Amino acid sequence: MIKKKITLDDLAAMTQAGFIEMGERFSKRFDGIDQRFDGVDKKIDGLDKKIDGVDKKIESVKTAMHDEFRRVHEEINDIREKLDQLSKRTDEDTRVVSAEILKLKKRIEILEKQFKQLKSARA
Repeated sequence: MIKKKITLDDLAAMTQAGFIEMGERFSKRFDGIDQRFDGVDKKIDGLDKKIDGVDKKIESVKTAMHDEFRRVHEEINDIREKLDQLSKRTDEDTRVVSAEILKLKKRIEILEKQFKQLKSARA
């Protein structure tokens, strides 16, 4: 084998060729990695859109539930007011009926006295 003397220029050219080859290899690997990251970014963007859609649906449901709960509370308050009115009316009606019963009782007592007087006057 014949040994060739390697000059500085030869060594520089070999080193440069090695760097170029490594640069090409790294470039190809980084291109592959970039493509994979692009795919991941697209998937994340898709997930973001889905999450936004879910957020909108949740907000819509929350609003509907809030409105429905407010309506139910209003109905409950209406029912309470009606029950209070009914209770007051019932108390008033009871007092009126009691007063009427007392009046009727007095009239019956008067009629019974008059009936006894008429009966004793006929006898």
